[in-house]
Amino acid sequence: MANLSDNTRGALLIVLSMGCFIATDGLMKSLSGTIAWYQALALRGGLAVAFCFGLAIFIDGRQPVRAVAAYATNRHCALRIAFELGATCFYLLAIFNMPLADATAIIQVLPILLTLGGAVFFAERVGWRRYAAAAVGFVGVLLIIQPGTTAFRPIALLALAAAVAMAGRDLSTTALPPTIPSTYVAALTMLAVWIMSLVIALPSDWPPIEGWVLLRVACAAVTVTLAFLFSVMAVRIGEVSFLAQFRYSSLLWGLLIGFVAFGELPSGTTIFGASLVVLAGLYTLYRERIPRS
Repeated sequence: MANLSDNTRGALLIVLSMGCFIATDGLMKSLSGTIAWYQALALRGGLAVAFCFGLAIFIDGRQPVRAVAAYATNRHCALRIAFELGATCFYLLAIFNMPLADATAIIQVLPILLTLGGAVFFAERVGWRRYAAAAVGFVGVLLIIQPGTTAFRPIALLALAAAVAMAGRDLSTTALPPTIPSTYVAALTMLAVWIMSLVIALPSDWPPIEGWVLLRVACAAVTVTLAFLFSVMAVRIGEVSFLAQFRYSSLLWGLLIGFVAFGELPSGTTIFGASLVVLAGLYTLYRERIPRS
């Protein structure tokens, strides 16, 4: 990788990050029917928090107490955490009850939601072409979840709600001061998710935890930590506008892992709808790079 440009290396890291995120989703989905989603989240969260804080201290070198205080006293952090908690709950509920490939496809509407959110909340200039691309992407989502047909399942709306919450999380993140390291933003958010899962999971009845369950949870903790790490590394060395389009690789990872691990083959309508979402998002990114007259 030494001879590659910064953008190329960043793109490779983004693709690896998306693969790790989808691998985490696949590992968590594999626990469906064995342990409740919030119990799996509690187990994964404890390990992931330890891994993530360890990486934050190793990479950034700042004192954890100082970073926690800076994050906790910022007025935008509560909003970001609230969106993250909602996104985590909605998405885990979705992947525990629907094909991973379908849930992943619906999440691809996120860049389009961010485009609209930037126009509404930050007064960013968005032309009619980008609004048209957003409309095409929404049509793609409708094709995937198929409301009003026998193929429609209400659980698909949870994946769409997760995408909305993710958009809110990312938009609120823009208001965080740059003095808070990205490593600690990730670590502290994971800590909040873990605390939420403990509040939900501890009063419930816990089944006996078998060794293979703990192994998969530990693997999920490692992959989610690596996903955050690769994402942070990519943003630091590459241009964000260039790297954004490579986040769509999560759709390909989702289709691959869903088929290999769970034997899930999405329908032609789902593939077509997902293609519309991806194409609309890529066109939005293309328009973003064209100088406005």
